[in-house]
Amino acid sequence: MIYAEIMDILLREFPLHLISAVSGLEIKDVRLLDKKTKSYCPDTLYVGLYPQVKREQISGQTPLLLCGQVPPDFLAAHECLAIAEEEDLYPLYNAAKDLCLDELRITADLAKFLAVSKENYLTEMVNEAARIVGNPIIVMDISYNILAYSENVPGNDLWWHEFSKTRHFSHDFISDALRLELTLKTGDNEPFLVTTCAGSAVPKLSSRMVANHRYIGNIVMRASNTPIENRHFKQLAVISKVTANTIESIYGFKYMGTIQEKLLADILDAKDKEQLYIACQNMENICKKDIPAKMRASVVRCRENGGGSDAANVRRNLVSYLRFELKSLFVSSCVTCHDDHLVMLNAIEADRVSLTPQQLRLLAEYAEKEKIQIGVSNTFTALHHLPNAYRQGVRALAHAQSGARISYYADCMFEDMLAACSGMGITANMPHPVLDLLSDHDARSGSELYETLRIYLESGKNIKKCAEQLYLHRSTLYYRLNRIKELTETDIDEPDTSFILLCSYRITQNRASRLSLPPVFQSY
Repeated sequence: MIYAEIMDILLREFPLHLISAVSGLEIKDVRLLDKKTKSYCPDTLYVGLYPQVKREQISGQTPLLLCGQVPPDFLAAHECLAIAEEEDLYPLYNAAKDLCLDELRITADLAKFLAVSKENYLTEMVNEAARIVGNPIIVMDISYNILAYSENVPGNDLWWHEFSKTRHFSHDFISDALRLELTLKTGDNEPFLVTTCAGSAVPKLSSRMVANHRYIGNIVMRASNTPIENRHFKQLAVISKVTANTIESIYGFKYMGTIQEKLLADILDAKDKEQLYIACQNMENICKKDIPAKMRASVVRCRENGGGSDAANVRRNLVSYLRFELKSLFVSSCVTCHDDHLVMLNAIEADRVSLTPQQLRLLAEYAEKEKIQIGVSNTFTALHHLPNAYRQGVRALAHAQSGARISYYADCMFEDMLAACSGMGITANMPHPVLDLLSDHDARSGSELYETLRIYLESGKNIKKCAEQLYLHRSTLYYRLNRIKELTETDIDEPDTSFILLCSYRITQNRASRLSLPPVFQSY
């Protein structure tokens, strides 16, 4: 145990005055000064009266705790010294000795804990941690879901039994007991929080877990069997660090984001409407200030070919890398993971319907740099629309044109509607027979009436725009359109007819494009 740490702890119980302390000096034993002391060990704290000190045998860095009067010249010359009242001599010695013995016990216990942690079994680790601290232990992630809790040293009140069934803290506990805002703002230099709550007045010591410099959750010790002691702070500091590394290795990127990003993952992971409602309520209750009024989701595919543990490690490293790069570009956004995708949630400005030109440029540069494709959803205004926005981003990826880095769901909504109607007989009579008639005529005569009608309809029946796209004179275009009307005996300018014809072209294109989709998208 470090000399300065011992003094800090003793200061809480005794009127002690620290004169000086050698930085980082480790103390392994505590002894009383007496006349039989002939030599002084540099890692032993000596407690006694000044007349018992043999000045000729000690160095200026010998750890001393002296009681009573001490000469000024000795105070000025010694580099590791604290003084106290003479009547506190034996209580101070006993307290310092106990601290060293506790340190040895803590070291031995933590060695056993480290041995258990190598197996990566979270429940066994939590049970061993509970045995070490002598109290029940709970491990929770950043959204206060219960990842594990001790079974060998359980709690004994309704509060404990309630969360052990639901595996989630109540919002009352999050806001009132753990003081969520304070917990989130607590820095790495202030990793502990002591609280109570209305449902359980027993004090609780909460220790932050940090992995890869990211806050991923807390370990909570319920001081029901043993009061909170100094040793608990040191024990939980080590337990939290080791447990955080284990959680990161088990759950990977799922628990490496902010609390908002973990809650977004919960929304995407919802299996039914009830789970979706609960996940959205969690997000609204915990992060209500950070939920934008308008949002868009961008979906990045992160699948790697191959199998086995090596492929899993490659994929995981890829996800972590892509996520880090995306977060560095869009600092205020939330980036979470779902299935084989990264999902970024961006706030949309009140007077806009899409990302800003600068954001779009950054997204395009990111996609080009990493040689990836990104699908962008439509804008939405409520969290429960996030799963559908994710689906829109995935569909945009599936229908992306060859070589396109960014694709928008708005550009493939018609194709998505057709996919939703597949197998229902709705498109059985499509396309319109005019298309087949024109296609056959072009094959026989070498004309280009099929493409002329398509461009004419897709240009909104704008003669000038259509002629420019076909590189035709207007009179030639008029001739072709009249020829189409004569040949098909159809008024192609009638609104309903032109709409059906345009839909027929889109359906025909969709069928052709699906046949040419890469194998990676065949499941969509």
